[in-house]
Amino acid sequence: MDFISKPHIVIAHILFRGSALVVYILANMFSTSFIIQFLLLLEMRALIRVYQFEITLHSMDFWTVKNITGRLLVGLRWWNFVDEDGQNHWKYESAKDPSRFAALDRRVFWAALIIAPVFWAFLAIVAFMTFKWEWMMVTFIGLAMTGANLYGYLRCRWADTTHFTNYMSKWAFLSFDFCFAVNDRRLISSRCSRLSKEGERPPTTPPPPPPP
Repeated sequence: MDFISKPHIVIAHILFRGSALVVYILANMFSTSFIIQFLLLLEMRALIRVYQFEITLHSMDFWTVKNITGRLLVGLRWWNFVDEDGQNHWKYESAKDPSRFAALDRRVFWAALIIAPVFWAFLAIVAFMTFKWEWMMVTFIGLAMTGANLYGYLRCRWADTTHFTNYMSKWAFLSFDFCFAVNDRRLISSRCSRLSKEGERPPTTPPPPPPP
């Protein structure tokens, strides 16, 4: 039976991943429109405080996931350094024996790592569709920082660029194929329901011939 070997690290990983999302959703729910925030100075200051708080939470989450939880839960680490010539080098490291990390710890880590940017992308679409441009800026910050950690750890898992590209291409193809399958199933279901409704209609009898 799987168990969590590092509960404090797992809780910190989930807490930092979800805190910015919770604050964003609550602030968005209880705030007024952006026009009123421009007219009322107090509301504008409140919005700026929300921005500052969100950026602080994103920074804490980015640093914690990048430097602590990834190394302790899955044995992965990515970092960069600048050499004497001013060239920037990126390093992607992974543990030689990943089996020494608990399976449940690894699942929780990857689940939270993937779900966070998906949520921020969804919130960005919602903000765009509802014309909340000021909130969309916050979602872009969250998507960029969570997406950077996701990309870094995916590169740690597949250090070879070719393997990483092949995996992402395969994942994109499967997602595209899944969307087509869902749409085809919906079309078939709608056609079947329409045909069944037409079959349930009573047959129409022709009108009687006119009297001679």
